[in-house]
Parts: sequence; C-alpha cells; structure tokens
Amino acid sequence: MTHHSRSRDMRRAAGAVAIVVSLAAGTFAGWACGPFFPNWILGSDRSFLGAPGGVLRFEVQRLKLPVDPFHGQTASDPYRETADADTADLVKVLAKSDLAAERRTALLAEHAALRKLLSEHATGVAAAARVAAHPDERSQEATPSPPTALAPATAVPAGLPGEFADYLQGAVAFHQGRLPEANAAWQRLLRRPAAERRLRSTWAAFMLGKTSLKGDRKEAARWFQTTRELAAHGFEDSLGLAAASLGWEARAERDLGHVDRALALYARQVRSGDPLALSSLQFLCRQALKKGADALNPIARSADARDVMTAFLVSDRHAPWADQEASQVSDVNPAVDPDIAAWLKAVKAAGIKEASGAERLAWIAYQGGDFATARDWAQRAPADAPMARWIRAKLLLRDGKLGEAQKLLDEVARTLPSPDKDDLQQYDPNQGWGKVATPALAHGEDGALLLSLGQYAPALDHFLRGGFWLEAAYVADRVLTVEELQKYVDTIAPSGTGPEQPEASIGFSIAGVEAPDVDKLGRALRYLLGRRLVRAGRYADARPYLPANLRATVDVLGKALREGRDAARPADQRARSLFQAACITRKQGMELAGTESFPDWMALDGGNFELPAFSKHIAKRADNTILVPGADEQQRAGRHRAEPEKRFHYRYQAAALAGDAAALLPDGSEDKARMLATAGSWLNNRDPEAAQPYLKALLLCCGTTRLGKAARLHHLPEVPDCDMGVPGAPRP
Repeated sequence: MTHHSRSRDMRRAAGAVAIVVSLAAGTFAGWACGPFFPNWILGSDRSFLGAPGGVLRFEVQRLKLPVDPFHGQTASDPYRETADADTADLVKVLAKSDLAAERRTALLAEHAALRKLLSEHATGVAAAARVAAHPDERSQEATPSPPTALAPATAVPAGLPGEFADYLQGAVAFHQGRLPEANAAWQRLLRRPAAERRLRSTWAAFMLGKTSLKGDRKEAARWFQTTRELAAHGFEDSLGLAAASLGWEARAERDLGHVDRALALYARQVRSGDPLALSSLQFLCRQALKKGADALNPIARSADARDVMTAFLVSDRHAPWADQEASQVSDVNPAVDPDIAAWLKAVKAAGIKEASGAERLAWIAYQGGDFATARDWAQRAPADAPMARWIRAKLLLRDGKLGEAQKLLDEVARTLPSPDKDDLQQYDPNQGWGKVATPALAHGEDGALLLSLGQYAPALDHFLRGGFWLEAAYVADRVLTVEELQKYVDTIAPSGTGPEQPEASIGFSIAGVEAPDVDKLGRALRYLLGRRLVRAGRYADARPYLPANLRATVDVLGKALREGRDAARPADQRARSLFQAACITRKQGMELAGTESFPDWMALDGGNFELPAFSKHIAKRADNTILVPGADEQQRAGRHRAEPEKRFHYRYQAAALAGDAAALLPDGSEDKARMLATAGSWLNNRDPEAAQPYLKALLLCCGTTRLGKAARLHHLPEVPDCDMGVPGAPRP
C-alpha cells in the first residue's frame, strides 16, 4: 500500500528544500567551524536597493485560502507505518471485543503475517521501479531483491472486524493487480453503517482515489475530496490522508489541465504542514512559466491561484533545484526579469485592477526591475501593508528621499510578520541565496539609513535588533563617542547584566533572517564598551562593563601603569611596573582592549576571524550616491580608531610599554635585554619590520648580555613568557 509514496525525484527535491529568495542582494560568507558571519547591510547602493525575497512556506501560510482542519504527516517508511497503524487500531478494537484472549492473539499473529507480506511486496515493487527509472544509478549494493510474490490464494484472516476485513481484501487485490476487485472491496466498506467503519473509511476513500488516477481523474478528484470530508466528520485519519489527498487531487487536476485548481490545492497542502508539498508547488509554477501565456492566463484569472503564483515569484523560484535556464537579474534592474514580466502581463490581461495580493505584485514587479508597475501596485495596496511599505521605501530611496524612506522602514520593522523557525529551519545562507524579507532585515536596512542620516545611536539600536553585529560593532567602536555609547548601553544592558566571563561566542543568529537574542547582544555591547574604555585609558570606568573575571586584571593593569608612569618612584620599580603592564596588555589585550570591528576583528570570539571584506564594504559607501557616509561619521571613525590601526593592535602597545620599561634601566642590564627581546618577540612573527627597532636596541645597548650574545642580525633570541602578576589569572 502506498499512501504516502512519491516519485524519487520528488523526494530528492524535498530533501533539498531550503528557504531561499529570488534575488541575491548580498554575499554570505561562512566558515567550516567557528561562528557564522552573514551578509552585511553596509556597502554599495547596488546591494542595498535590491528587494528582499520571501520565504515561500511562510508566504503561502499568509494567503487567503480555505483553512483545512487537518495536518500533514511525514512517512519515512510508509509501508511499515501503514502496517503499524493498522495493527495498533486492530489491537484496540479486539481488546473491546468478546473474543477469547487466545483467539485475539492468534488473529493478531495472522494479521501481522499478512501485513508483513504486503509490506515486503510493496517495498520490493517500489525499489524495482526506482532502479528501472534511474538505471545509471544502479550499483551492486543498491540492486533490490525481486518483489515478494503475492500468491493468488493469499487470504485475509477470518474473524477480523468487518471494516478491517473489507479494507485488507481490497489491499490484497490491489497488490495483485486486480483493481476492480480492490475497488469493490473498498466501496463495500464505505457502504457499511457509519458506526461500523470509523477507522478505515478515510483509507478506503483515499485508495479509491489512487486507483482512479489512471483512468477517470474527475472520479479520482471526487474520492480525494471525500477523504477530506470523512476526516472532517470525525472518521479516523491516523495516516494524515486528508492532507495527502490535497496533493493527489492537485495531481488529478493538473492532469486534467486545471493548473489553477492544482496550484490552490498544493498551497493548501503546504499549509497543512506536508513537507513534500512545496516541491510540487514549485515544480508546477516553473512548468507554467515555461509554457507561457496559455498556462499563465487561467492562473491569473483565479484569485487563489494568482496569489499562489505571485507568492512563488517573490520567494524561492531560483532555488538550487530550479530551472537553471531561468533568467536572473541583478539587484538594480539592468533588464526586466522575463518570468516576472510574463506574469505581470498575464495579470494585466486578466483585467485585475484591485487585488488582495497587490503588495506582492508590487514586490515582484520591483524584484523584476519594472519599477513603474511596482509603484502602481504599491499605491493600490493597503497603506499599512508591510511589504508595500517596504517597496515604497525602496522607490523613495531611488528618488533620493532618505528621510521618508527611513520612516517607512521603521514601520516595516515594527509591523512585518516574521517567519517562524519551522519556515526558516532549512535556510542555508552559505549558498549565497540572498536577503529574506523579515523584520530583522528591515531593522538592518533602517539602521543603514539612519547611519547615513547621522542618527548614530538609533542606527546602532536597529542594527542590534536586526542581528547585524558587525554593523553594530562598527558604530559602537568607531562612530559613537564613548559617552554616547555609554548612555545607550546603560539603557539596553544596565549594570548587573554582564556575564561572569567572556562568552566563547555570541551565538550569532543569521543577520537579517532569524530574530536575534537582543539581551545577549546587549551584554556583548556592554563588554565592547568596557574594552573601548580600556583603550581610552579609563580603567576604573571600564571595570563594571567588563566580565567579572577580567575586573581584577584591569585593576592590576591600571595600578601598574600608574606606578610605572610615576616619576617620583625609583626607575627600576617603574620599569618593573611598566613591564608588568606590557605583559598584561600582550597576554590579555584581546580580552581587555580588542576591537570588535577592524583592526582586531571579533574580540568577542578571541580575534580568530579576520574580515577584510567587511572593511571593503564600509569603504565602498564613499562611492555611493544614496547611502553616503557623512563627513561627521568619517571624522568620528578617524578619531576613534585603535592605535596603531593594525590587527592585534595591542601587541604593538605592549611592545611599546616594554620598550619604555627598558629605557628606564641601564645599558648592559640583563633585565633591559630581556625586556627588549620580549618586546621584539611579540611582533616578530606577524610584523618583522616592526620588531627590528627592538632587536637593534638589544644589540646596541646590551650586546654583552646573555640575550645580546644570542641575538643575531634579523634574529631575536628566545625569551620566556613573562608573568602578568595578576592574582588568580591563568598562566600565559
């Protein structure tokens, strides 16, 4: 029996299903391990002006279609699961019967033997059909065994409850190829009084639809409708056949040439939760687009089918399994997308003027590069329709009206419905499939506009709420003053909310897609402020913003620097204090003072990932005509940069502190030699040129020392790690 069977191609498509968008408006980057860094909002006008794509499963859920009172099921092994359901129901019925225990046990054993025979036969037939359909994939290991033969005398156990006996007689005849007899048995079941067929009526009606598909497809469609009617009236549907019947009825309607009806049925099946329905819907939409006006015009005239096709076009029609010949356009319309143009022409030919799906029609028109039509449909859509607002915002941006566009985006971010995790669970940003229309993305775009408008703290807030951590870090590290950042942080993450120690990773959501953990981002921003205060030399102010396990370290660092710079203290004591500060800065500089943005990159994750591409995107903004960084922003970014603006900048600062410490000691001193050699060793591997002054000083002033003698031109001697002198701190 094949209640849930599908073709192999359909299963492959379902296995590949991922939530994607139709226009790749940004570039995603990923690593095999470590945190995921998604696409960023800041960059060129070209990228920003592209419309986001939809999530097809979510868009279908939003359509105004009949609400079906049942849910789809997934069958990994349909034959076994059918047998298990049949057995479970039979056990319950027999338990309430007057049969003796021994007879019940014997009857269940006979039933199990028949069910096993039917399952093995069905599995073998299906495997043989797959191999025959895909001979190139046949291998010795994959070659199936011949189907188990069903003998003509195969009988249903005597004494089964009537509906079970009728159904199994039909199933045996079905597997033996005797379809008229199978249909007669199932129709006999459905003629029983309702009270005598509560468990197998949906099964019988569904199989009558399946057997009719090869002949009278109208009859098949009626039986699939009957399956749902029975389920709606309380007849048991343990296999989810009501939901499955939508897809099978859609197949019958498709074969009858009623693509409009088929699309609406597949959409209802998607809404029921059937995971295979999406691939069927996508396939049918692609086929209709290939066939052109003859297929598209009837769809455009049907309100339900029209909305389904439009939802498909705004969503994932360019998924990896889609027709690779389908034309794709760039973000900013060098040419109108031919598929979208054909669909909009069909809608126009159908005389559609006021459509419930006007905001999606505006959406696809913008995606396809037909901005005039996008503007027209956006005006027809309800004023508060979120996607119509978004498209109007994009059009305003093209007109250079940034302020008006920003206000609309703010409304979008607050009102746009968000796909839930089930809709997004198979989204794979590593494939570069673009931007998804979510509140998080709207927040990100809103932040980018606010940044260009010089509203820095609101921009930071929207970046955080969209999960755009890199953009948020840029604003927090480079644009806001320390006082502005402190004011914002104290609002979003007040004192007492910081972690005991730096979190190993911020646990990034996919920026602009998943709803971010704003509380966690707020804690991360609080820690970023602490590091920025350390870079500013405000160690006492930094203390409450740092994780608890770094507070003793920053206390020791501040004390060592104060003592090292106190000219009233003896030179050797000052040198020891400065060298201690140098060691702390080198060994825990990333944790204490590393930048989240450039030059150090991702201090929260230990600075393990360098992202020069993000720096390039920031730089590209200067070439924009719309999203241009203001002069004030650029001046702020210059004033607030780390010194020096090189990766692991604190190593250079640590080396300079060690050099200052060495300068306080007499030439020829072993301690002076050690400090100079240590300073050079901190830079030598990454920046040998920067290490050379320390090597030269070692050779000139301390050539007679042990380390001086070990040194050679272009070669620093090995030195032991220095002790940071922080109570309870791990050894470096």
